[in-house]
Amino acid sequence: MSTGRFHRDDGYSLSELLVVLGLLGLVLSGAYALFNLASAGAAQSSRESWISREIGQPLENIERFMLQQAPPMMTVERYVCEIKTDQDRDNHYEYHRFEATADGILRETYHEDVDRPTPEIRTWSRTNANVAQGVPLFTYFDIDGTDISAEEIQYIKTYAASAQVTIVTDQDGETYSDSRRVFFRNR
Repeated sequence: MSTGRFHRDDGYSLSELLVVLGLLGLVLSGAYALFNLASAGAAQSSRESWISREIGQPLENIERFMLQQAPPMMTVERYVCEIKTDQDRDNHYEYHRFEATADGILRETYHEDVDRPTPEIRTWSRTNANVAQGVPLFTYFDIDGTDISAEEIQYIKTYAASAQVTIVTDQDGETYSDSRRVFFRNR
């Protein structure tokens, strides 16, 4: 015969379990909301970085080289422009060819006759959509601001006072674009 007392172990009451589950639900919903906020911020940051790399940097580079060009331009087309500069002032011209291709490449081909005769190709974008969307990379204007892109090439080379550079690109089914108007010096 046992003389010890039995301990009753009833566990937790239903109301205690409901309170714990409610608190756990609040903590988990708060964590989920913070995770969604951080995820949306990271996606926005990634998209802005991508746009800067695919559109912003190429626009900056093209604008910089076009401002420094030594007239006349070499090639003037809707998706191709070739110019020469003398950035290092050594009286040896550097040649820059900017082009948007049908396979979505936006690139610059660079060479200098004396110091760097082998062309260097710099690919700025692999998701360019200028040709696919039918948007010219270059639109040329005369001193009065009249679009002269449809004129003869020699006319454009002689009378172009500015160019609008437009870059179009696609990411995840969305199209992004930006453009800059570059006014040529000495024109």
